[in-house]
Amino acid sequence: MFDTQDCCPVPATRSALPRTWWIRLGCLAWLLSAVGCFEAIYFERMEVTKKLYEHIDLLNRNLSPELQEAGFKLRTPLGFEFIPKPVPPPRDPNVPPPAPGTEEPLDDLRQPGYLGIKLPGMVAAWSKNVSVDEPQATTTRKAYIYLLSNVSLFSVPAEAPGRIDPLKFQEHTVNLLAGDLGVQFKETDWRREDFPADFKLVQKVTYDTMVFLPDRMFEETKMTFKLFITSQKDTQAILLIVYPDSTSSSEKFTERIPLCLESLQLPASFSPAAPGAPAAGGNAPGAF
Repeated sequence: MFDTQDCCPVPATRSALPRTWWIRLGCLAWLLSAVGCFEAIYFERMEVTKKLYEHIDLLNRNLSPELQEAGFKLRTPLGFEFIPKPVPPPRDPNVPPPAPGTEEPLDDLRQPGYLGIKLPGMVAAWSKNVSVDEPQATTTRKAYIYLLSNVSLFSVPAEAPGRIDPLKFQEHTVNLLAGDLGVQFKETDWRREDFPADFKLVQKVTYDTMVFLPDRMFEETKMTFKLFITSQKDTQAILLIVYPDSTSSSEKFTERIPLCLESLQLPASFSPAAPGAPAAGGNAPGAF
């Protein structure tokens, strides 16, 4: 009889292949999968790097180089000029130095002469001639940025006349400014904002913000007073930005002020110098 098994060979099954072949095929499949995974991670990281460099380029095109003052770091919008702090005259070595908080006040050109007060805790100040769109024509007026802090107040003796409680510095300064400007505000008027708001690749700076719009004129124009307050442990800081209401859009304040705000860095570490000063853990920003 004719045997069909002799002319119709059975196809090879999986068990017919050597085991080492299946191991090799499995390794090859894993390698191909890993290559695809590594490629995806590479392109993802490249995209993150690209976005970060684009943001750095945005900062460089809109802000001045970083300034460091008393441990603070800040980049201001382009065109703002740093106002140097007053330099005390040479001291007579035969005369003992005055006690902290009792020094003769110096003529500080950083202080706003258009106000009836002196801003406390002055760290640094900047000014700029900005374009202003007035009804008659476009002209130039002054805009200002003030960086204030409670750091220097810790060295003032508690018994010194007019001493400001360092841990109530923000409350004191805001109320002082509001009183001089003749404006009223409620605690609910404060807004908490992060800068940058939507970019997640850099560290955010959180502020409590308030806008004062006084009715009176300053240097022949109405001015906007924007307060941005932030804290880090016992270190409290205020950025006060003052500019004419009708500042031209060509100044790009809408874009540049938020970039400036994200650049602020408070001193990395700070220990109150005053004897018996409270330990770290002061009020949160804006918690008056």
